[in-house]
Amino acid sequence: MYSMRCLSRCITMYRQVVLVVMVAASHRVISAAGLIRPSRSVQPSQPSGNAIALQARINEAAENSCGGDSQRQQVDVAPGEYMFGNSSLLVSNACNIDIVISSTGIPLTRTVASESHARFWFFIGFGVEFTNCINVSVHGDVLTIDSDGPNYAQGVVVAAPTAEAHPETSERMQSNTIIVEFDTDFLDPDTSATPFDSPGGVSGAKVAFWDPDVRQLIQFVNKSAAAVGNQFMNASKQLNTADGRNVWAISLKSPPRWIPIVNRTLVTVFPRRGITWSKRNCTNLTTENVHIYAGGNMGFFESLGGGGNVYRNVFIGRPPAGYDTRPHRLLGLNADGFHSSDVGTGPVLQDSEISFTGDDFLNVHNKMQVICMRHASNKLIIIDSSAGALALGRAGDTLRFYHLNSLEHVGTGTLSSTPRKLGSQSGDTGIVQQCNSVQAGILAPPYGIKLIVPIPSAATHAYEVEFAANVPNSVVNASWKYNLANVEKASGANAVVQRNHFHDGFSRMGLLKSIAMTYTDNVVERARGLHVYSEQDWLEGALGIRD
Repeated sequence: MYSMRCLSRCITMYRQVVLVVMVAASHRVISAAGLIRPSRSVQPSQPSGNAIALQARINEAAENSCGGDSQRQQVDVAPGEYMFGNSSLLVSNACNIDIVISSTGIPLTRTVASESHARFWFFIGFGVEFTNCINVSVHGDVLTIDSDGPNYAQGVVVAAPTAEAHPETSERMQSNTIIVEFDTDFLDPDTSATPFDSPGGVSGAKVAFWDPDVRQLIQFVNKSAAAVGNQFMNASKQLNTADGRNVWAISLKSPPRWIPIVNRTLVTVFPRRGITWSKRNCTNLTTENVHIYAGGNMGFFESLGGGGNVYRNVFIGRPPAGYDTRPHRLLGLNADGFHSSDVGTGPVLQDSEISFTGDDFLNVHNKMQVICMRHASNKLIIIDSSAGALALGRAGDTLRFYHLNSLEHVGTGTLSSTPRKLGSQSGDTGIVQQCNSVQAGILAPPYGIKLIVPIPSAATHAYEVEFAANVPNSVVNASWKYNLANVEKASGANAVVQRNHFHDGFSRMGLLKSIAMTYTDNVVERARGLHVYSEQDWLEGALGIRD
């Protein structure tokens, strides 16, 4: 159940302010001498000595580890509390290293916590980051990842919109405003302070409603709330109260499609910030027995590289009973549980549990490349919407071309060289200027494409791509300027998702948007649908999904 900490000993800290009137759906609270509690600033801990020492040992092992005669090395991680503060644990340019998590031998289960294991604590937005790594493994005993300080806001609705207008307070009169008393164990939803001043995501910080009895998302408990959908915070304002309670007016970007129950419905407001467990341009990495109990953004994330990464017996969700001083946490993570983008061979996710996420459980995809123009008979100018898949192209790689509207296959090309990023030659400036108009062009007739995410700037993402043969006219011609391209070697092919348990997710149960993907023997509870298609409005998904 919800635990509200309203500590009387703190009242003396609060400064007196003017009269405030707050109206709930069933009662009225009028204060003659209002109090407002100063919004708390969240500060990271200083890195602990063992965290600094671990980073140094990993750096030492990684140095020259990718040479032809390097031997496999082992880095041991002893039990203990590792405080990283506002820095990530970096594993960079590392090859053939085992990071082995040890313990005192006392079992750690998902219902009983033990301090005899390694726990990594990160300020919101930081985590473990692997970059340019090959054949690195994290295995052994359980390693937990948690937030040093809270990573989202949590509270209970004390006033909500009704059909009647209440003239006593302007906040109350707005149909898209709810009044929430927030738990002081968590963040304040202060849009003028970190992290809500820059909440990330396409639409900002999300707002979710929860049933207090079963502590599940309201849309899976109350049939009348089935269409509650995504809600986003537009603004927040701290309100004055007679006893200094932590009460805020939360303005939503649209009116709620379900009216919360006053003094019962729980609320979480969560931003997106940074990383939790990230792999960039990596190949054949193994992650086992990693438990994520909090993260400012996606949980397990991978992008670019040869892929073939394995995730086994991993966990995302609420911490076990007795684990810490916030046993009433509702969220396990602020965004997607597992997200794979633009890798060569798709990931393997097995025997794992992902739950209580702030977005989709699973998304395996690559990014669509946008063709700007023909530059010569065998050259195209393409805008790379990924984190760099085109830049990793080499002679002999294949691009497949697809019609912008129908997504039908219209041609294939083989690279003759590595694509050249625009900006290094005379004449590039004019091309960039033309390509910066692509988004406006495809939104207009005859194309009329809808986009949720913008096409990246041509100044930083446009490439001249040369092919071994002339590009077919079906790809680009005078009457049809824009189309899409798929980088075949970065399509996350042959991903395997097997024997996992997914439950209690804010959004969809799975987005299977890669080639030759296998999804078998998984159990899914309380989530939205399973989707097998490319999402053009997000510029995500392998074009020509097959097998």
